[in-house]
Amino acid sequence: MNINLSHVSVVAGSTAVSPVFVQRGKDVLLDVNQTKPLTETIEFQWRFVKDKIIKFTYDEKVIIFETYKGRVEFFKQNYSLLLKNLQQTDSGVYAAILSGETDVTVTEHTVIVEDPVSPVKLTATSYSSDPCNLTVTCSTVDSHITKTYRCDKLTCSYQGGANDDSINVTVQEGVIICNHSNHVSWQNDTMDIKTYCPEKESSSGASITGVAVTGVVVPGLVFVVVWFKSQTRIQIRADDICTVSPTSTYALVQFPSGSGKSNTINTSLPETVYAQVERPAKTNTRSPSSSNTQA
Repeated sequence: MNINLSHVSVVAGSTAVSPVFVQRGKDVLLDVNQTKPLTETIEFQWRFVKDKIIKFTYDEKVIIFETYKGRVEFFKQNYSLLLKNLQQTDSGVYAAILSGETDVTVTEHTVIVEDPVSPVKLTATSYSSDPCNLTVTCSTVDSHITKTYRCDKLTCSYQGGANDDSINVTVQEGVIICNHSNHVSWQNDTMDIKTYCPEKESSSGASITGVAVTGVVVPGLVFVVVWFKSQTRIQIRADDICTVSPTSTYALVQFPSGSGKSNTINTSLPETVYAQVERPAKTNTRSPSSSNTQA
């Protein structure tokens, strides 16, 4: 017989009545401690309360009683019992028994079948002038359970509603969490408290921001001023150069030498022309000699 036990709860055998929680519709495997060898007068049984589920004889015959046919499987090699598709009515005590002249209980298991919990929904409103003080309501979607809390950034305190431990509201790192859980399942809904209570920028943060901005803006302004002044100086120099003619003309007036010849001196200068203007030479005019008349 091949049984897939990957989704089956396995309960180890024990003489103590220890509870095992199973989600409704799931299976559970009940294990058993090693038993004594069976004889003609001693048989092994699994019972639910007073009802017999199966019996196993020394000649390895397995008898499943009518009520449990199709609902259980028995494993000869270790005497374990698989309960299938458990419902609420299957909750109770299951016992492994050696039955002879007297009954000896080998193992007992208390099985508790639970429904999966329903989803939940969080709602919140501010109850004071401080938006960080919130009245929070957590309700199951079927509205069968509703609990109210008062929360701030750090804690939540119960205010009223259903007396049901399956719902709990807490705050973790600025997030309000409503948990709805039992032994076999859980659901939750969350809400960021910043939605109602935005964080204020700290003064230290503002100071750091101011210092950072100053460190960027001031050097930038200094650079702009220095650049503007340098550009102004360059423009002034350019204007000065443009007002000076690239060529200059000089006039040299020279008195002529006695020979009456004009000498022109050409001095080669870059892009400069010199012109020599001679002054007319004086003319030596001798007045006519007076004549003496001899009588």
